[in-house]
Amino acid sequence: TVFIADHGLAAVVVTRFDPAARTLSGLSVVRASALSQAPIDVAWDGQTDPVNREYFFALGSDGQISYWQWTGAAATLQWSVTAQEGSSAGQFRRASGICVGRALGANGGGVFTDDVYVADAGNNRLAWFRRVASSLTWVGSVTLSNSGVPSDCATDVFGNVYVSDRANHRLLKYTSYLESLTSYGSYGRGPS
Repeated sequence: TVFIADHGLAAVVVTRFDPAARTLSGLSVVRASALSQAPIDVAWDGQTDPVNREYFFALGSDGQISYWQWTGAAATLQWSVTAQEGSSAGQFRRASGICVGRALGANGGGVFTDDVYVADAGNNRLAWFRRVASSLTWVGSVTLSNSGVPSDCATDVFGNVYVSDRANHRLLKYTSYLESLTSYGSYGRGPS
């Protein structure tokens, strides 16, 4: 299943990839009327059940984080929280990306956690939340160095969190607890 934040349609587009045909099929659209604002980003949370249900988060341009159930034919809102504008715990200024935490599983593969990370561009930080029942609880945040501006985030199977810094043209790597590990890249043209 592929989840796409479509800014032009002001919707979340959900579809499936058909590897045999090498194409997308089964298109469904969650319109902005079901969301509080046009979606900025979406993140699959890795939760599935035997009845072919999947779940995803949608991040709205107003800071709303909504949690959806996808059944293969339709998306149903499960719950949502809206952050006030500001710089205190749980507040955003121009949230720009969302990702779900992961950890190394017993069989060597990745498992999804209840951690949710939001790139908060207006506050130059990555915010960390934990999903608790039908809500999110603030855990903490990290401010990007050198006046960095996060544009999105992603996680790997080891639990590391990657943040793209558009102001400094680099990728930052943190632990799941937001301890800095390293950075990659810089402004420039690359190898000659």
